[in-house]
Amino acid sequence: MDDAAGDVVRIVVTGAGGRMGREVIAAAEARERVEVVAAVNRSATDPVSGIEVANADRLGELVDAGRPDVLVDFTGPESAVSYAETAANAGIAVVTGTTGFDEAGIARLRSVSESVPVLKAANFARGVAALRRAVREAVAAVPGYDVELTETHHNGKRDAPSGTAKTLLDDVESVREDLDRRVHGRAG
Repeated sequence: MDDAAGDVVRIVVTGAGGRMGREVIAAAEARERVEVVAAVNRSATDPVSGIEVANADRLGELVDAGRPDVLVDFTGPESAVSYAETAANAGIAVVTGTTGFDEAGIARLRSVSESVPVLKAANFARGVAALRRAVREAVAAVPGYDVELTETHHNGKRDAPSGTAKTLLDDVESVREDLDRRVHGRAG
C-alpha cells in the first residue's frame, strides 16, 4: 500500500449499480487516499462517479489487474459469498454489508476468513452501533419484560426482517437467555 502520495487503499466494489455500491464509490472518490480500481455489477450499469462498471463475471480478471487491497460488497447473499471467495483466492480482504445469509453462506464466509480478513456487518452506521449498546443495556436493566422490535423501511427493502433488526434481536438474546422464540409480523 505504499504510494508516492502516501498510503492508498485500493478497493474493488461489487454491486456498484446498487444504492450502497454507488454510495461506496462516491465516498471513495471523495477521499484522497482511497482509489476504486474496479467496480462490478451483475447487470449493465452506467459509470458511477466517473468509474466504469464492468460485468460481475469479470471480477477475477479485474482483481488480478487492479490488485486491490479490499473488496467492498453490498449485494445479495449468494453473490457476496462468491465474490468473497474470489477475493480470498487473490489474498484480498473483504468488507460486506450484505445480509440474509443462510447457514451454508455463513460457513463459506467463515472459510474465507481463514485466509483473509473479513468484516461482515448488518449495518455500518455509527448510530446503529450506539443503538445496539443502548438496547443491550436497556434489556439487561428490565429482566422479565417482554421485548418487541418493530421496524419500518421503504417499499424497496429486499429483506424483512432486516439484517439490522436480526442483529438487534441477537443483542437482546445475548443479554436475555429466557427469550426462546422470535415471531415475525412481516417476511419477504
